[in-house]
Amino acid sequence: MTTEQRAERGLPIDELTHPLTYRLLQHALARSTEARRAGLARAYAPLPRQHFDEMEDDVGHTLMAVRRSLSLCLHDLDEFNALTPETENDAWYERPQAFSSMQLDALLLGFSRRRLSRLRDQLVSRAHPVTRVLEVGCGSGYLAALLADATQGWQMDLIDRSRAAIDFASAYHQARGTGHRVRCRIGDLAALPAADAAFDLVIAAEVLEHAPDPQASAAELLRVLRPGGWLAVSLPIDLDIAMHPTVFGSDAEILAFFESFGLRATDVAIVRPDPQLDAIAEVFPDFEGCVNALFQKPDTSKR
Repeated sequence: MTTEQRAERGLPIDELTHPLTYRLLQHALARSTEARRAGLARAYAPLPRQHFDEMEDDVGHTLMAVRRSLSLCLHDLDEFNALTPETENDAWYERPQAFSSMQLDALLLGFSRRRLSRLRDQLVSRAHPVTRVLEVGCGSGYLAALLADATQGWQMDLIDRSRAAIDFASAYHQARGTGHRVRCRIGDLAALPAADAAFDLVIAAEVLEHAPDPQASAAELLRVLRPGGWLAVSLPIDLDIAMHPTVFGSDAEILAFFESFGLRATDVAIVRPDPQLDAIAEVFPDFEGCVNALFQKPDTSKR
């Protein structure tokens, strides 16, 4: 089958060679609008076989982590995609199914994957030197997996206040063979279980919008970051939903918030929804996207 034929049928791979990935993609395509289905098929068609080999492994690791069938996980994914703006944080994020769903969603070509992949690229290219890494609000652990594959010496602590998140992330990293570099534990952004200046890099990707007191939370992130270390954030722009007690109205407001702590952005990217690929562009047509930003904490000892 040619690339053009696969694009027309929405089948970038064969069911026999990549059975898990094939079912996931077919499931996603079948639940997309006609316009998005065509856009996704065009995006998948030219991708190299390696992309689908890696995706097949990752779907398998996800199933190993939750010990559930793909059919059940696809049902959970449908629930994830059916969340409404009125859904409260704990109504979803305390459920084990939340994180396998989040993981499968991140494996598809879409907004979540682009946002996290872009943040990985920013960190790998700009954050040096780094050994000790803390990710707060780690969710499924997918960003840590991207970073583990792209780096050699980074040792990562993942913290989330959801037991379901920590259980999934820990099992997922054990399944994929990165558990020796990734430690997962319960913790709250309001009082992180870490000493002052313990980390070279602190990551909060889509976390501060869930915090009722963003100033206190940002101060806690900076407390555990060493002088000269790096703070990486990803924050949605003006996304006012029940899960977000804190709403940043613009990219300028986000940068100004961190500048008030004496930080200066060294790398900023806005990851925008793509109407041809992303369901979020249909649910929130005015959503501008997420700001990914990297800041370096001043080292006053060198002045």
